[in-house]
Amino acid sequence: FQDVEISRVAAALGALSEELDPATEGPRGVNVVLIDPEGRNPRVTIHLRNLPLRRVLDLVVDAVGYQYEVQSDAVVIRPGGETTALDTTVFPVSRST
Repeated sequence: FQDVEISRVAAALGALSEELDPATEGPRGVNVVLIDPEGRNPRVTIHLRNLPLRRVLDLVVDAVGYQYEVQSDAVVIRPGGETTALDTTVFPVSRST
């Protein structure tokens, strides 16, 4: 990818995952979804080959400060620093502590 918007990178990765999926039955490929509420759509310049999709995603999102999450039906790419699932734990602390 040479100076390509991340939205186009996500679309290309989804299309390539379908094209290169060796499955012969059922759904093929991976849904790659970009959630970019601010419309930043940064440009990506990265040259890769012979890497699994997970590693390509690692490098692409790192290059632009985004993150991705693998969900049951899609890979979701979004700006970094956001999380979709938080766990809250309360620890009682006495005054003497």
